Amino acid sequence: MEVQVQGSVATMKRPPARAKASAATRPVLRFNTLDYAVIPGFLLIEVGLSYWVSFATLFAVFLAWRWRDVIWAGLSSLPLFVFVPPLFFMALLIEPTTDLTQDVLHICREAMFWLLLCAMLEGLKKFTIEIDQKKLGKILFLMAVFVLLLCVYQFRQYSVGVYFGIPKEYFSQGQGTIAGDLDLAYSHLRPSATLAEPSYLAFILISILFFTKFFEFPGGIAPLTSAIFIITGFLSQSMSFVMFLAGLTGLALYTQPRFARYRAPATLIGSVVLLVLITGAAAFLSDTRLAKFGSTSDTSTFARIVGPLISLPEFFAIHPFGTLSTTMTDMLEYFTSPYGMSGEEWTHNFLFNAIFLYGLGGIFILYFLLKGRGLVPASYIFSCMFFNGGMLNPDKFSVMSVSFIIFKALGDLKAPNQMAIKRTST
Repeated sequence: MEVQVQGSVATMKRPPARAKASAATRPVLRFNTLDYAVIPGFLLIEVGLSYWVSFATLFAVFLAWRWRDVIWAGLSSLPLFVFVPPLFFMALLIEPTTDLTQDVLHICREAMFWLLLCAMLEGLKKFTIEIDQKKLGKILFLMAVFVLLLCVYQFRQYSVGVYFGIPKEYFSQGQGTIAGDLDLAYSHLRPSATLAEPSYLAFILISILFFTKFFEFPGGIAPLTSAIFIITGFLSQSMSFVMFLAGLTGLALYTQPRFARYRAPATLIGSVVLLVLITGAAAFLSDTRLAKFGSTSDTSTFARIVGPLISLPEFFAIHPFGTLSTTMTDMLEYFTSPYGMSGEEWTHNFLFNAIFLYGLGGIFILYFLLKGRGLVPASYIFSCMFFNGGMLNPDKFSVMSVSFIIFKALGDLKAPNQMAIKRTST
């Protein structure tokens, strides 16, 4: 694949405004059949024989190879983030380990996917991506209808104590969240389609809403499809979906010019809806979890956000360079035991996991993921940190990479002089 990237590769400075503005100087990459196939493949992202022998790994390898020119372009100018990976290894020099091999492999894997993701995000700025919006719309609509119908059926089956979904043994991760016989008999189960848990379904839905521009203009590129995905998200009763849909929509409402006409009515309606939810109408969302938000009685919210946040000052004093993957949960017991929680319960948020694992280095890891992305893209990345705690994994790399590639492609469709762009064979 021939690539012609403009500008110097010896400096980190941005090119002059006139060069940046000329879309005709950028090489072009076009979506092909396999790229489109990865999108519905999101629904199988947690399926596999093992962590590495899985659809997640297959997609990650495919994307790293298929979009290698983008990744290389993101690395070729030696941006500052390429000097961060040594910070991943600082804890190895200080903290005790119970399994050196496992800790080294864990750090290497996270460092690799962090570099790949940062390089992908940087490299996309130097290319124009072509995509067939009609084909994309058809794929997403069929996917939306399938997921909604599946969740409706699951909701009905779970209500009578019958499991309907991919068998537990076929999941390469998230097996602990699959309902067992006791869960089916006594627990309130929520539909998750083909994923292991509703919060992971929420991650997929938020990613699709992001790359279809739902948070940039009302309805995005496919309003009906967006509406179906949102209905599915509410049906899953995932608090993560509700929180980040509301947060990203609110952000778009008050920052995106195309939402300006909706601000006054949305503010009024939103205030009324919020008042109703706070007073107890959120029982549908899993036993009034909104009413318990932030308290220790809402263990999910407290473990993901409140608890880790209040522990950070003391954590930095004890572990300035973080800890290791094999000892992190034991280390967290010191902070979680006063709340009657296990250390593992505080590992479901990458925003804090990056700091728990890498200490001060984690701040740089987070900074370069968010730096220069734009308000809506940075907010999307931020929201991705709250889904299951593992962000530097093959599955998250795959979903987020595809999301940003499509987001860029749909933005390029509106670029001036699109027909004059010099095409590069792929």
